[in-house]
Amino acid sequence: MLLQWTGVFTLNVHQGTLNQLWAATSKDAETGKYYDPVAKEVLGSKYAQDSELGKKLWDFTEAELAKFPQ
Repeated sequence: MLLQWTGVFTLNVHQGTLNQLWAATSKDAETGKYYDPVAKEVLGSKYAQDSELGKKLWDFTEAELAKFPQ
């Protein structure tokens, strides 16, 4: 049986997919937010909440991808 690591606890594959299914189908899920299984909103780390760091990552990723032909 495959397990998904979730920090302290492990979930089997069927349990691990519930959050993704909820996020993909729920009208309550919001873009850019983090959710623990199932549908429990969490803030994430201080890095996840840093919008300036997120912009730097976005810009870096776009610059790296621009190096490859489309």
